[in-house]
Amino acid sequence: MQFTLLIPLFAATLVAAAPSNEPAELYKRADIYAVDCGGQQYARQDVQAAFNSLVAAGGPNAQKPAAGNRAYPRQYGDNKAMPSDTEVVTALNAIPGCEAGQTGTKYFEFPLADPVWNGGAQGSQGPDRVIAIAPNVGQGQTRSYTYCVSITHRGGGGQGDGSFRACQNI
Repeated sequence: MQFTLLIPLFAATLVAAAPSNEPAELYKRADIYAVDCGGQQYARQDVQAAFNSLVAAGGPNAQKPAAGNRAYPRQYGDNKAMPSDTEVVTALNAIPGCEAGQTGTKYFEFPLADPVWNGGAQGSQGPDRVIAIAPNVGQGQTRSYTYCVSITHRGGGGQGDGSFRACQNI
């Protein structure tokens, strides 16, 4: 009888851990923190704003960008829609529900910038991104995104190193 009472108490504690001013669905996988992306720091609000923009841009009212402009959210990963950057895969695998190699899901990236990125020409999005995971959906259905991690091109092997690395929570 005591065991039965502990389970609901424990569940109530977990639900209460998410900040009350944020929608609970943003906290399914990874909490959103301030991050350091290879020397560029972003406040928690900046990471949250980038994730919110990813969700809005990937929603049912998403519009195609003007010619010559970069479209986001973009699918993140190799040709099989799976992350391939070793450090990013390691970071994703440490977050329950964000692990690389899941079937029926895709990863999406959106620029992480301050102020929040609102579109523009190729190269205007900068080197930093937020990554979200979403289940595959059919034509015309709404996708549900969940924040996983922030990543950066900074700190790589020099010119031409296109790989991403995980940003550090601060």
